[in-house]
Amino acid sequence: MFQCSNDLSSVSAWGWNAYGQVGDGTTTSSHSPGIINAVKIAGTSFYYFTIQNAYDAAIDADTILSRDASLNGDLVIDLDKSISLEGGYDGNFSEIIGKTTIIGDLTVSSGLMTISGGILEIQ
Repeated sequence: MFQCSNDLSSVSAWGWNAYGQVGDGTTTSSHSPGIINAVKIAGTSFYYFTIQNAYDAAIDADTILSRDASLNGDLVIDLDKSISLEGGYDGNFSEIIGKTTIIGDLTVSSGLMTISGGILEIQ
């Protein structure tokens, strides 16, 4: 399997997938890259390419789940709401298997973000 991250923070993956390791929620192997959604708002069917997009769309008390991946882009917490962020999830967002790395800056000027679950790393 091969994975990479691009400047939109989407993850492309393909390859042998008997155990779901490609991360697209299936066990179907793929011979060409497909974009994998890296971020989700818990309890919904809404997926996002960046944590920032999910944060902007979230309502007060939502939990944002992010994949075991490296995501490019800054995260600006600037809205009057309280959000939880859990990182390091598998492709089905059912189990924490690693960490989420944000390659960018984290700025907090308003609101509250609670980080729990998998390890979140800011580079």
